[in-house]
Amino acid sequence: DRTNRRPSGSYAAIRTASAAISQMHRINLFPSPTLSLPCTMVRSAAKRSLGLAVRNNKEPFTWANVCSLINDRCQHSTGFSSWIIATMAAICFAGFCRYSDAANLLWEDVSFHGSYMELCFKKRKNDQHKLHGVVRVAKLPGNPYCVFDLTSRYRTVMARFSSPLKWVFPSFCGTALLRLGDHACEPLPTPLSYQAYRRYLARWMGPLLPTPLPPAAFLARFGTHSSRSGGASAAANADIPFAIWGQHGGWRSASSQLRYMGLDETHVLSVTRAILSLAREDESSDDDPQ
Repeated sequence: DRTNRRPSGSYAAIRTASAAISQMHRINLFPSPTLSLPCTMVRSAAKRSLGLAVRNNKEPFTWANVCSLINDRCQHSTGFSSWIIATMAAICFAGFCRYSDAANLLWEDVSFHGSYMELCFKKRKNDQHKLHGVVRVAKLPGNPYCVFDLTSRYRTVMARFSSPLKWVFPSFCGTALLRLGDHACEPLPTPLSYQAYRRYLARWMGPLLPTPLPPAAFLARFGTHSSRSGGASAAANADIPFAIWGQHGGWRSASSQLRYMGLDETHVLSVTRAILSLAREDESSDDDPQ
């Protein structure tokens, strides 16, 4: 129910609602009210007031945060729902995926090769005009948190539900999970919902953080985009060239890509350290006698 949600503070929400209203009227052969002068003026005012940028104020995850979730939830003793949430968070981090990217994956879209795993996104939010968006995740032999190996083990756990046209990350019944436990909670024939992913990520990752957080505090600080921005931030802090990790995440523009990049303290402070050191060197050279 959208009427009970807080305003997003983003022009993107207004533009999406306007487009949806217009499309529904056109489908039913009615003139669209969104083309009227008052609606046009409202959109123009909102564009000036809010700006065109999508707001993303949530903090990125670190890989250590995701690894703690994998340690806790991807064990022989845990059930389907635990594996679903933890593996989805890991793939979103490694592949710079949005929730919608991962949720729409079928098993036919995932392939394992000698040195990498390939994820084929038939349609991504930022690549609307491309037939396929392919992301490759490298295999890391000997690494206990290799996402290639994790996904392979996840497929084994989901063996009864991993035929080519099945969802990679299916939904599950929260009531059954609460009443019967993780092992008795079997996947449903629908993709994992945004609300469920968000809810269980908060419940299961929050207590594992260096400073444990209850669900409400976790959701105030992190969100479903935290894996995507976490992977992007890790790449930037590892000094991977901007263009390379930008292509990996499929950003349509450099300005969009920059909003996901959270530099660590070392990189942030390197700017002033470098320019102030240069200034000191310049002063020294000016004092040297010719």
